[in-house]
Amino acid sequence: MELTRLYAQKRTIINRGVVALLTIILSIANGSFVYGKQELVVNDELPLEQLYLHLDKSFYAAGESIWFKAYLMDGRTHTPTALSEVVYVELIGSSGTILSKNVLKTKDGSAAGDIKLSDVPASGIYSIRAYTNYMRNFGAEHYYTKHIFVNTGESDPMVNYSSTNQDNALDMQFFPEGGYAINGFLNPIAFKVLDSDGNGVSVSGQIKDDLGNQVTNFSTTHLGMGLFHFIPKPDKTYSAHLNHNGEELQFELPTPKDRGVLMTVLNLEDFYKIELRATSDIQLKDYMLVGKQKGAVQFNLAVNANKQENTTLIKLAKDIVNEGTLELTLWNDQQQPIAERLLFHESGDFNEKVTVKSSKNSFEKRELVTLEIAVNNMGFNAANTDMSLSVSNALVNVDNNHALDIKTYTQLSAVVRGKIEQPGYYFNSDAPERKANLDLLMRTQGWRQYVVQNKPMASADYFLPEKGISLSGKVVSATNNSETLTGSVSLTANNQEEIIQDRAKTDADGRFRFRDLNFTDSTTVLLSANVYHPKRKRNPTSKYNIILDTLRSPIVHPMNGNAFINTIPSKAFNSINEINRPFLYDDDTIALEEVLIKAEKVEKKDTYVQKRKKVLYREPSHTVDFENFSELGFTNLLDALAGRVPGLTVRRMTTGERFVYLRAASSLSDADPESGPGAGSALVLLDGTPVGGDILQQMLPSNVDFIDVLKGPRAAIYGSRAANGVVAIFSKDGTENTISRAKLGGSLNFQYPGYDYSRRFYEPKYDSNQSKPVANDNRTTLLWKPYVELDENGKALVSFYAGDTLGDYQVVLEGMSSEGIPIATKANFEVLVEL
Repeated sequence: MELTRLYAQKRTIINRGVVALLTIILSIANGSFVYGKQELVVNDELPLEQLYLHLDKSFYAAGESIWFKAYLMDGRTHTPTALSEVVYVELIGSSGTILSKNVLKTKDGSAAGDIKLSDVPASGIYSIRAYTNYMRNFGAEHYYTKHIFVNTGESDPMVNYSSTNQDNALDMQFFPEGGYAINGFLNPIAFKVLDSDGNGVSVSGQIKDDLGNQVTNFSTTHLGMGLFHFIPKPDKTYSAHLNHNGEELQFELPTPKDRGVLMTVLNLEDFYKIELRATSDIQLKDYMLVGKQKGAVQFNLAVNANKQENTTLIKLAKDIVNEGTLELTLWNDQQQPIAERLLFHESGDFNEKVTVKSSKNSFEKRELVTLEIAVNNMGFNAANTDMSLSVSNALVNVDNNHALDIKTYTQLSAVVRGKIEQPGYYFNSDAPERKANLDLLMRTQGWRQYVVQNKPMASADYFLPEKGISLSGKVVSATNNSETLTGSVSLTANNQEEIIQDRAKTDADGRFRFRDLNFTDSTTVLLSANVYHPKRKRNPTSKYNIILDTLRSPIVHPMNGNAFINTIPSKAFNSINEINRPFLYDDDTIALEEVLIKAEKVEKKDTYVQKRKKVLYREPSHTVDFENFSELGFTNLLDALAGRVPGLTVRRMTTGERFVYLRAASSLSDADPESGPGAGSALVLLDGTPVGGDILQQMLPSNVDFIDVLKGPRAAIYGSRAANGVVAIFSKDGTENTISRAKLGGSLNFQYPGYDYSRRFYEPKYDSNQSKPVANDNRTTLLWKPYVELDENGKALVSFYAGDTLGDYQVVLEGMSSEGIPIATKANFEVLVEL
C-alpha cells in the first residue's frame, strides 16, 4: 500500500475526441453549418449554457406583472456567455398550455423583462420556463423552471390543491460510492426515499440477504437521504425492508460486482483522504485520478505508476481546490473512466461579503425607504457586477433561507440531478450537520455510474446558438408534405421601426434558416419561395408549402401542483387571499354589470389620411384598395394589380433584381428602361420606406391595405429618384393577422413575436408638495430594479416609498460577477401604522 501526497501540481489532460467535437460546435457558433440531420455526440466537453431568472416575488394577483431578470451564463464557469444572445421566457398554465412567450435580447449575459397577467384563466399554480435555442439540445432538465401562484379573486384559490400527499407510493434508490458495490469490500451505500411528488420521506428499516438474514440497519437523516455500510458476498442478493404507514415495503439493491475498483473519499480537516481498492485480479498500474472544476482539469495524478499493487491511499490537499463542486474521476490504463465521486468543497470564499441594509428597521406608510448596498472585497471587480433588486411583501414572497437563489442554482442545480428540496439549506443553514447533509446530496443526486462500452452516435437535429432571432423550416410540395423542394426562400419583415429583407437557399432536404434577425414585437413577416420540382428542375413551381419549425416551443411536461404547494409554509395558505384581495378590489371599488360598447366604423378615407402621414405627399394619382382582394386568391401583388394600374410592369434583370416600371409615368425624365439595370424604373415605397421591386412578387395581397400610384408632377416631391413615378404600398397594421397561407400558393404571412423590451417599473412618489391624495397603495412589490449600479467604492444607495399595506417586507439582491461569482443576499424591514 502506498501513501501519496498530492501538492499544488496542475497539469492538463486532453481528452481524445474532444478536439473534433469542439470543432463541430465552433462551426455551429460561427455559422459554417448546413442545417439538417447530423450526428450528435453527447460529451462533457461540449459548451453548456445555464439560465437563471430572478423574479420579484412568488405570489401574484391577476392584473399584476411578473418582473424578472434573466442571467445567461456559461454552464461551467458561470461567467456571462457570448454563445447565445436570445432568451425565451414562457408563462405556462397548469394544463400545460403556453399562455405567453417573451423573446429577449441579452447584453453582456443578461436581460430584463415582464409578463402582464391580464388573461389568466383562473387562480392556480403557473410555471415560468426559460431557455435558449441551444439549450434545447440537452433536454428539459437544462431549462430554468419556477412555479408561481396567481390569484384571480376566487373565494378559495387553493381548492384544487392539497398540501398533503394522498399517495402512499414510495421509491427507494441506492447509490454505491464510486458507482458500483464490490463483493468482499466494505461498501458505503447512500440512498434516497421519495414519495410520488418527489419529496424525501423519513424511514428506517433493515438490509437483508436473499435468505432473510439481517445484514445491517438503515435510517434516513435528512429529507429522505441516508447512508449505510455493508460487505456483500458473491452469489448473494440483498434488499431493503421498511414499514411505511402500516405497509411492509421491499426494495432490491443493485447487484454487486465480483471485480472492479472501489473508490471512497473521506473529508478530513486539511485534506481529502481517497482510498482505492481493487479486486485481486486488477493492478492499479498506469491509472489516473483526475479532478475537474467548472469543466476544466484542476489536477491529475498518476496512481501507482510502474507498480503492481491493487490498493492505494491518496491525500488530496484542500489548498489546491477552489470553492465549488469537485469531480473526481478514476481512469484505468485503457483511458476509460471507471469510478467517479462528486464533492462540494467549501473554502469560506462564499461567506457573505455583499450586504444590503435598510436605513432603519421600521417605516410608516408611504415613508421614504433607503437601502445601502455594499460589495466588500469579494475578489472581483465590483464595477463589472450585474445585480438586480426586489422588495416585496413577505407574504407573497415565500422564498425563505432554504429556497432557491442564484447561488444554490448555479452551484447545485448545475451538477446534481432531479429536484433539490430546500436548496438554500445547504449553504445558509447554521445546523452542525449541514456539511454532512450536503455530502449526502452529492452522493445521491450527484451520483455517477460509468459503463465502459462503445456507445453508438445518436442522430439528432441540432439547435444552434442564436445571436439574433432565427426562422427556420422547410419547403414541401403543396400536395405532399413528405416531398421536399429545393430553391430559395425570401423574407420580408415589417414593423413600425424598419423593413428587413433577406433571402436564403435551401439545402438538399428543402430546409432553410434565417439567422441573426433583430426586430421588435408585432413584426409582420412574409415568407415566400422560388422552388423547383425535382422532376422539372428547369421550371419553377408555385405549388409549395412552407413549414416553420422555430415557432414551436419545446414540449411542456406535466406539472405537479402539489409538489409546489408542499414547499409553501403553512401560514402562507391563509395569507394568499388576505394579501391579494386589497390589490384586486380596493375598498371603494364598485363591481359593474357587463356593458356593451358600440362605435361607428372608421371610414376608409380616414385610414388613407392617417397612413399617408408616413409619406411626403397627400393626394396620389391613383389608389388601389385591397380590402376584399384576399378573397380573390391572388398570390402576389403583381397579379393583383394587373389591369388596375395602367402601364405597371415588373422586369427581372440578369442580376436577378426586379424593377417596377410605369409606362408614361413621367414628364420629368426621358430615361430608356433598356439603357441599364433599373434605369427608368419607378420608386417603390413600403409604409414610406424605399424597397426593391421584388416586393411585388413577394408580398401577399392579404397583407396590403392599399396602394397609391404617383405619376408626373405629383411624384416630383421625391426628387430625381422618383422621376419615373412612385408606387407606395401601405400594409395592414397587423392586429388581425395570424399565420395565413395564400389560397393558390404556399407563402406564409404571420405576426412574429420579436424582442420584448421591459417596461419601467412604476414607483409612486409621496412628498409634502403632493396636492391630491393618492388612492390606496396596495402594491405587494414596492421596488423592482433590474440593474443596480455600484460606484467606484462598490456601493449604491436605492430609495423608494413604502405603500399602505402593513407587514414585513423582504429585500432580495441577486446577481453574478463577470468572474462567475454568484451574489445572493437578503434583508427585511417592517411597515407599521405609527412608529
